[in-house]
Amino acid sequence: MRRTNLIPQALLSAQSRFTFKTQLEYSLFIGGVVILALFVTLEIFQLIGIGIFAYQAKLGNNKLISLTRELRENTKARENVEAQIKSWRDKAAQTKERMAFLEEEVKGGILWSGVLEKLNSFVPARLWLIKLSLGKDIIKIKGNTYDNLLISTFISNLSNSEFFTEIALNYAQKSKLKEGVDGEGGREVIEFEITCRMKGIGVKQNNLSDDKEATEKGANK
Repeated sequence: MRRTNLIPQALLSAQSRFTFKTQLEYSLFIGGVVILALFVTLEIFQLIGIGIFAYQAKLGNNKLISLTRELRENTKARENVEAQIKSWRDKAAQTKERMAFLEEEVKGGILWSGVLEKLNSFVPARLWLIKLSLGKDIIKIKGNTYDNLLISTFISNLSNSEFFTEIALNYAQKSKLKEGVDGEGGREVIEFEITCRMKGIGVKQNNLSDDKEATEKGANK
């Protein structure tokens, strides 16, 4: 039996370019393809891993920013609470001091209504008092006026009286009224502070009666 090749020689020559002469060449080709496939696969997995890591890093960063914001808000809230507690403690301490002062003054012999009445009688027109700090025998007076001459007049009135001594002007400075006085809002005024010491004023009648009774008993003896 004789075999005849019916495939043209040109076609056989073209196919021979893609054929392997030996089994070794075929094995090397397969190995190269496998290595290339593995390399591409590793690159793909590496890119996927980088993407997952970047996503996780972004989530972690967002969580860190959120926690930082919450920590800042909690710190601010804690500071506000501490400030309120401190303010309440200061007010409680001031109230306690005032109560102690009032108890001491009630036990003492000073009639503050008489002190304020005498003090008000020495205030000139166009000068008004805005704050009084009363000690045992020292008064700190804060007030406003439109003229320095009125401050001098007030100090002179206090000095010429028999009820106040050691009068000192702590300061006198210009300022603007936040609220109108006599309908003159925003007008420039002079703020001042005066310190003086009381003498022979505001003694309660009970103490005077006790002193008088004690004097009479001494005379009878």
